[in-house]
Amino acid sequence: MLYYNIVSDQERTCEITHGDEVGEFSGSITIPRSVRHKGRRYKVTAVGREAFAYCEGLTSITFTSNITRIDSAAFFGCVGIYRLKLPKSLKTIGDKAFYGCSAIPYVDIPAAVVHIGVGAFSQCEGLVDITVSDDNLHYDDGNGRSCIIEKSSHSLLQGCSSTVIPRDVRAIAPYAMSGSTGIEKVNLWPSITSIGEHAFSGCSSLKAVAIPYGTTDIASFTFAGCISLQEVTFPSTILTVGDYSFKDCRSIRDMMLPDGLLTIGSGAFYGCTGMTLLIMPSQLYSLGPSAFAHCNSLPDIALPEGVVALQPHTFDTCKALGNVMFSSTMKSIAAYCFYGCEALTSLTLPASLEYIGECAFTGCIGLKAIKCSNPVPSAISDDAFSPDIYDNARISVPEYGEAYYSKAMGWKNFKKTTRINQ
Repeated sequence: MLYYNIVSDQERTCEITHGDEVGEFSGSITIPRSVRHKGRRYKVTAVGREAFAYCEGLTSITFTSNITRIDSAAFFGCVGIYRLKLPKSLKTIGDKAFYGCSAIPYVDIPAAVVHIGVGAFSQCEGLVDITVSDDNLHYDDGNGRSCIIEKSSHSLLQGCSSTVIPRDVRAIAPYAMSGSTGIEKVNLWPSITSIGEHAFSGCSSLKAVAIPYGTTDIASFTFAGCISLQEVTFPSTILTVGDYSFKDCRSIRDMMLPDGLLTIGSGAFYGCTGMTLLIMPSQLYSLGPSAFAHCNSLPDIALPEGVVALQPHTFDTCKALGNVMFSSTMKSIAAYCFYGCEALTSLTLPASLEYIGECAFTGCIGLKAIKCSNPVPSAISDDAFSPDIYDNARISVPEYGEAYYSKAMGWKNFKKTTRINQ
């Protein structure tokens, strides 16, 4: 049984809506032209928001010529749909309307469509061909390049594994290529100045990418989950690497960030487990929380002078990290910043350091030597280091500061202290 909402009593129109049970529909479904309610007949003109979301057993949909609108997430996660023919009457396709419909092989956009929302066909892993009616006034397919181009903005709105990006494209929309698992190479032409969030997320076969000159920001999750990505070329115009933009890109080995880069967002390189080289530019001043967390192969880091504060979990569980060179301007190391960095054997803390947060070095089981450069102890919590470090590691402190360290919170927990003669 399908469920309906009345859209207009005056025009006697209604839309398909969702029921109380998630994923209750399966098999083949035909949307009726009209339904009767309290003795009156209503035309079914739309499929409402999340109407069939997560109906994993749904295999095909037959639309009637009354349908003009398919709302946001209407068929979200319907992984079983393998046949889709959009009606010629259709005018609007909402955000993520068919997101995650991984069995759909082909999409044809009718002439009447005037609006296609963000990520309408994203994460459709089986999608290999997209066409747009030649009579559509708002969109085209790039002359047979298996994509949806918004004519007014020259934006790539949607692509798939066989997409060839046209040379006149100026922007890659959010989620445009997300989940195109078969694509190995993309040409990002010089005309492109904007790449939206999640644009290439989950492109698991993509091996190399060159960001075009003029791009200033890499948006959130842009290349997240590109597990085969090995080579990234940045232009000198990049100022920001956004949150989780390269999350779980586990095949990246060398990461040489461009001069001019100012900020790296939260989790930007989280889970880049293959990274063995990291070079950060001198102008960099901001590293977000978890920026390089779980980069398990990273052996050493040198922090630029502009980075004066490390956020929580910045290098959490970087198990191979054996050498950290702090900037001479470093003021604070936040909670869990180096949690679980098992290969770390020694630290030299700069004189500028003022604060170390809770569990910042907990789980650094190899840490045996800590050199403190400031005779005045920085503020730390009692659990900044784990008990085994307090028992076994030796701290070296300036001779005029030994008495202060022996009484200071956290520092007084160390069992072994050596005086540095000055």
